[in-house]
Amino acid sequence: FLAQYSDVPGPDEGHPVVAWVGAHAGDELEIRHIEEHSQSRVRVFRSRGHLGNWLQYYEKEVKRLRLRVITNRYREEDGKEKAAHLLIRSLRSQSSVWADTEVLVYCGGLGGVMDIVEAQEEGTFVTTNQELVKRFGKMDPMRWSDFNAVIKCVLQQGIVKIDA
Repeated sequence: FLAQYSDVPGPDEGHPVVAWVGAHAGDELEIRHIEEHSQSRVRVFRSRGHLGNWLQYYEKEVKRLRLRVITNRYREEDGKEKAAHLLIRSLRSQSSVWADTEVLVYCGGLGGVMDIVEAQEEGTFVTTNQELVKRFGKMDPMRWSDFNAVIKCVLQQGIVKIDA
């Protein structure tokens, strides 16, 4: 069973975990920034199933640490346009011990995730802004109001600008 996870190390004791599902090569700068400027350790997963299996295997260790999840909106082999939705639903299911885990959907545009934006569900965030991704990964406290300026700007002007 452990051999299945040799490509994703277990959590480091004393370090919060950022589980990034579907990270692209272009996300490398954000991942490096998070690890260099915080105590957080980023673990990259190819799918929600891969993350789910890892969380199940390392449940005791991860429960002692702080966990946040970053997901890209789209993954070809993991739900396509609904990949982020399916991941959030699996974490929020009634039987999940991870229901309170904060999730950030990081995407190039808000078109496919407007229902998540409009729901403003506690602990679920959406952004197109890499600075907010870095803050989220560094375990900075996050609120929906942190994202309102970005979302309002995107919706009204089609651009993203934030003073952070």
